[in-house]
Amino acid sequence: MIGLAPVLRVFGFGSFMAIAAAGGLYAPSARAVVIDRIVAVVNKDIITLSQVQEAGRGEFTQLQQRYNGRRLKQEIERVQRKYLDFLITRRLRVNRAKEMELSFSDSEVDRALDDVKKRNNISDSELEVLLKREGMTIPEYRERVGEEILLRKVMNIEVRSRISVAPREIEAYYKSHRSEFLPPERLRASHILILTPINAAPDIERANRAAAERVLRRIRGGAGFSEMAKKNSQDPSAAKGGDLGIIRRGEVLPNFERVLFAIKEGEVSDVVRTRAGFHIIKLVRRLPRIPPSLNQVEKKIRNRIFQDKVTARMRRWMEDLKKKAYIEVTM
Repeated sequence: MIGLAPVLRVFGFGSFMAIAAAGGLYAPSARAVVIDRIVAVVNKDIITLSQVQEAGRGEFTQLQQRYNGRRLKQEIERVQRKYLDFLITRRLRVNRAKEMELSFSDSEVDRALDDVKKRNNISDSELEVLLKREGMTIPEYRERVGEEILLRKVMNIEVRSRISVAPREIEAYYKSHRSEFLPPERLRASHILILTPINAAPDIERANRAAAERVLRRIRGGAGFSEMAKKNSQDPSAAKGGDLGIIRRGEVLPNFERVLFAIKEGEVSDVVRTRAGFHIIKLVRRLPRIPPSLNQVEKKIRNRIFQDKVTARMRRWMEDLKKKAYIEVTM
């Protein structure tokens, strides 16, 4: 249903104090005031500057923290246009729902509010306090939740219900995107570590690197990697011949990962420096990456295709609504 945080974020509850400058917002002072005006007309509805400010309140605040001067003004104007378009398209969808005589009941709003309280683990009184802090009453919040229900209904009728995904589309997607469903790359690796702090004195740094280079020369001269690890490595894995088990990306230090995933199976790397010290890395084996069967990913593919179609149809639907509507922008 409708979570509290998303609803609060969408409507941008609370005031956004700002000074109007050159038709937009300017960096607010501690004693800033709101100068409101109509910035758009959508059929018989109006959209005000304060509504745009409320819708994008969080983003406007971030802009004020990041920019100043001319750049701030440019960024605020850009974000204003974005949220104005959001409010225009929202109003068009609400109008369409009313044209279709869609409605919402008190019981639907009750269920939505129950879901909000359950998801956020809050009581009726806690919800009321939270809304009051944001300058909104329970009746006002119920009305806005009801509008969200209307938007969902019209979206289901005009967009989602008109979309289908055929089995052949799923099969075609699977064949052309099979690599997307491969499991993460997994490697079996071993290493030898000469512990050296990243801030080690220069003479220790040189001595430990030289020690690692000597071990590497012996390995490349025919000495067994496992035996050399047991004798020379200062990592806990030394007891197992340097065996690190199975490794995936993101599980080891960046420099270590970069070298490990670049070398060939059975290959031993040059000496690699990380913040832990000097490593000699061996790629023991690349585990096979077996793609899942179509049956295993069919639902995921169906959802992906369906969502792509929803996005495309939504865009066409909104373009059509805009063509048929009277829209005047004065921002």
